[in-house]
Amino acid sequence: MTETIINLVEEWGIWGVLLSLFIEGSAFPFIGTFFIVTVGFILDLSWFEIVVISLLGSFLYAVGSYLPYFIGYKLGDSLENRLSPAKREGLKKAKAHFSKYGIWSVMISSPLHLGNVVPF
Repeated sequence: MTETIINLVEEWGIWGVLLSLFIEGSAFPFIGTFFIVTVGFILDLSWFEIVVISLLGSFLYAVGSYLPYFIGYKLGDSLENRLSPAKREGLKKAKAHFSKYGIWSVMISSPLHLGNVVPF
């Protein structure tokens, strides 16, 4: 297992880190954090490389986060109309809470099992 991880890191390298950051940003259930931490321990990076990867990775994470936003924006109303009245009422309450508490509600729900659902 360890040999497989080391081979994967050597094969993908920094591009694997950047790809995993993009996938993490897209809210796709993925263990990108594990990959990033593993690569960080295995590769010997200079401070300059760390800064460049961090900036580029932050940009790719932000770009990836637009995918669930656009999916929710385009499909949200049609999927909401398919819900039963009881579930629609629950969704209405959740929307009210997210609107009332804003960024705090996103921050609190992100570490929970709902973390990947919130962007949608």
